[in-house]
Amino acid sequence: MPLSIEIYANRDSTVCTTPGSLTVMPISLGAPACPGRLDPLNASYVLDTLRQAVQGCQQQEFSGLVTGPVHKGVINDAGIAFTGHTEFLAERAGVPRVVMMLAAGWANQAFLLAMIEGTVVRAMLLFYMAPVWTLIISRFVLDEHIVRRNYLLMVVAMAGALLMLWDPELKNPWPNTTADWLALTSGMAFALSNVMIRKIQDQPVLLKTASTWLGVGLIGVAAILIRGEPVPDATAQTFGLVVLLGVAGFMVATLALQYGVTHMPAQKSAVLLLFELIAGGVSAWLLAGEELGMPEFIGGAMIIVSGYLVATWGHRENEPIPEGHA
Repeated sequence: MPLSIEIYANRDSTVCTTPGSLTVMPISLGAPACPGRLDPLNASYVLDTLRQAVQGCQQQEFSGLVTGPVHKGVINDAGIAFTGHTEFLAERAGVPRVVMMLAAGWANQAFLLAMIEGTVVRAMLLFYMAPVWTLIISRFVLDEHIVRRNYLLMVVAMAGALLMLWDPELKNPWPNTTADWLALTSGMAFALSNVMIRKIQDQPVLLKTASTWLGVGLIGVAAILIRGEPVPDATAQTFGLVVLLGVAGFMVATLALQYGVTHMPAQKSAVLLLFELIAGGVSAWLLAGEELGMPEFIGGAMIIVSGYLVATWGHRENEPIPEGHA
């Protein structure tokens, strides 16, 4: 059966949907196409087709969007930063990135498991390497310049973490327990989540908060299934208190965090949260009888002081904070 090509003009035009027909919206190529050969000169054309399709869906001109394979390497060879359909469509739709959701979920879940598997104070100190990870991540994701002296602070904080992790028997400074790995990766995920929140600061706080909760829920369910732990046998009153604590505590804390991180530089927001170390350390000492050894005390002090100085020394050396970063 011969194929009949119909040109799509606009939403008011008559679209032929009979068998053997195909309606096409013409979009200009950047260079003549050669079958079987990819050309970076047509990279803009590929993205133009995606933009036109997304715009049509957003304006309810189209009912849906189906994409074919796109060669990311050729698009990047043309000098256009492109990581894939997911990120492109998310940006065009103006929604929080999946990375933020999953990072927030892992940050919360791993931090809680680290305190359960290990000690509260040690988990918190390793978690609060987050300012160092934030400095690094925000440099590449947000293009926030790192003040020269902050490089020194990063080294000091890293040295503090290595001192805490040093095992005299194994003679290495790497995490040797599940709790240590959970605490470190939790801090990394927390830093990534903060940077992503800052990157999409134009989105509503409630939307980003809901995304965080969804990530926590997904990671939490996955952790329960992987660990294979049964549902605890608790009274209705206990479950009610847990729900109340989650809603009253976690909801308020997350809303406050989202608002604060959205309206200040990512480097400073991660550091201001260091106050949690004081509250956590005092409560662990009073309620759980936890004590710090000399390596944890010295290493933790190096991490805390470095993080504090990152915040108090400012964003740039001898320069005001750029507009849009305050």
